Amino acid sequence: NETIQNRFREIITNTFEKDEKKKVRSSTLVRKKTWSTSLKLVKEKWITGYGTGLSKKVLQEQYKKDGYDYMYKKNYNSHNQYLQVLLDHGIFGFLILAFFTFGMLYASLKQKDFIYALFLAIMILNFMTESVLETQSGVIFFAFFNTIFFFQWFNKKYLAT
Repeated sequence: NETIQNRFREIITNTFEKDEKKKVRSSTLVRKKTWSTSLKLVKEKWITGYGTGLSKKVLQEQYKKDGYDYMYKKNYNSHNQYLQVLLDHGIFGFLILAFFTFGMLYASLKQKDFIYALFLAIMILNFMTESVLETQSGVIFFAFFNTIFFFQWFNKKYLAT
């Protein structure tokens, strides 16, 4: 498939190529720069974060300061849920999210509930490339399916006779 080949060429080219700030427009470079900008900001306030909802403003200011005009105009978030939580809530928020997701993954694997484990693994991987819980649709999707799978797991574990 030509589309897939082009995508891989873009990833390889943009990963190993020095980029100029004005050329940050491909999705690979945008993610690279949003992650590096987010990490730069996390280092400044890693304990407490910037506060709920303020990470977007702080990211915008940093994009403007660093000369990433395209990212500034597009109002990009972290494109990584874990970095987003670190920016908003610091290390404590990150630990809560990580313990919840990885803890439930461990528990579902231990209980041999592979459907729930697969759902959590997909969400964990998705959290690494997108700020899923920053949109209403992402929150509803995760909350809805996680609740269904959790109660199914809970019933197997505690209500089975």
